[in-house]
Amino acid sequence: MSVVGRLGFCCQGGTFTTIDVPNSDGTDANGINNKGQIVGTFGDPMFHGFLLSGGTFTTIDIPEGFGTVVEEINDRGQIVGSFTDANFEEHGLLLSEGTFTTIDFPNSVTTNAFGINNRVQIVGLYVDASGATHGFVAEPAHP
Repeated sequence: MSVVGRLGFCCQGGTFTTIDVPNSDGTDANGINNKGQIVGTFGDPMFHGFLLSGGTFTTIDIPEGFGTVVEEINDRGQIVGSFTDANFEEHGLLLSEGTFTTIDFPNSVTTNAFGINNRVQIVGLYVDASGATHGFVAEPAHP
């Protein structure tokens, strides 16, 4: 799957700035913290997460994943999103101090993490075995 023709942007003080990961098919800018660090997703054609900090793009790929989507960053630099595994199942993820932690709501078939605050509370959604979608809030034991 590709995100052809999409460009992210940032608007600050009425000024728009294009966010475009070099050599990508398209870029989505999804989150920004108070330090001005921006996270999002780009395609090439697989999905990869990125962090834009100080003008430098860093790719974010969970090692066992086949596609990573990054959604949000807090002021501590902790990042949440989701990834697809080898069985094409979706899992939430937390990236904190260089360590990936998988987020799976108990007894769910799919989990996605969409937001994280400075208290390390994570919000997202999960799908249960019957196919129903639910929201959740989680506080990891070891952020």
